[in-house]
Amino acid sequence: DDEQAAHILLEVGFQVGTGRHLQGPVVLDSSIAEPGDEVVNRSWFRERAVRVIGRLDSERAPISYRERPASGEAADDRQFALVLGEAARLLQAEHDTTRILEIVSELLPRVVPADRLAVFQADWDTYTLRPRVAAGEDLEGLEDVDDLMGTGITGWAFLRGEPYNCGDTFSHAEAAHIPGSAGGRYDESLVVIPLVAGDHRLGVLDVWRDGLDMFTDEDVERCAIFGYLAAAAWRNAQLYTELEQRVVTDKLTGLLNKRWWDELAPREAAQALRSGSLLALLLVDLDHFK
Repeated sequence: DDEQAAHILLEVGFQVGTGRHLQGPVVLDSSIAEPGDEVVNRSWFRERAVRVIGRLDSERAPISYRERPASGEAADDRQFALVLGEAARLLQAEHDTTRILEIVSELLPRVVPADRLAVFQADWDTYTLRPRVAAGEDLEGLEDVDDLMGTGITGWAFLRGEPYNCGDTFSHAEAAHIPGSAGGRYDESLVVIPLVAGDHRLGVLDVWRDGLDMFTDEDVERCAIFGYLAAAAWRNAQLYTELEQRVVTDKLTGLLNKRWWDELAPREAAQALRSGSLLALLLVDLDHFK
C-alpha cells in the first residue's frame, strides 16, 4: 500500500504490487535526472532479460457461473476412480483454461457433494485472487471481487499452500464476507485446495457445504486429488500458450517476428480481396536496430 511496505517486501525477496514501487525510473542523461531516478549507461539495458508483458493476462477473464453444482451422492472408491479417470481423459488434451476449470467444477461434485463451489486465479501482477468459476447460490457477488492475496479464509489458506478443512467459516479468524451473500450468522463448512503445479501457484479451489464440520478427511483428500489434476492441466495450458507465443515472437526484443508476418499477411490480403477493401502497409525504420 505504500513505499515503506514495498521496500520491506523487496528486502525479503518479494516483488509485490504494481507501478513505481517495483523499480524507479532509470535515465541515461544525468542532466535530466530527478530525485529518486537512477542514472545508468547503455549497457544497463543489455544486462537485463526482456520480459514480455501481455496486457490480456492482467485483464479480468469472464467468470463462468452456474446456479448450483450438479452434486451426486457420496461416491465409493470405484465410482471415484471412474470419475477421476474421466477427468484425466478430458483434461489431458484441453488447452483452454476456462474449460479446464469448468471440467473440474462439473465432475468434482459428483464424488464430493457440495452446495457451492468456486475457483480463483492468482494474479501475481496485482497480487489478487480473481474468480474464474462459481457454482451455487450466494456466489453471484464474486463477479465483481478481486481480493488481495491473504484476504479471507481462501487467501489465508492459499498462501499456506496446503489443503485446508474449515469446519466453521463464521468463527474463523480470517473470515470475510462475500459481497451479495446473506449476512449474519451462517453455518457452513469450507475446504480450500491451493492449485499448485511445481513452483507455480496458479489459483485456489473452494468447496462449501451447509452446516458445521461437514467434510471428512476423505472428502479433503478427494478434493486435493482433483486439485492436483486441475493444476497440472492448467500449467500445461499456460506452457502451450507460451510456446505458441514464442514461435511468433523475437526472443531478444519481444516483438512479433517474420513467422507471425508470414501467417498474417496472406490472411489480411485474402480478406481485403474478398471484401474489396484497400490494404495499406506502413514501414518504420528503427536506426541502429537491425
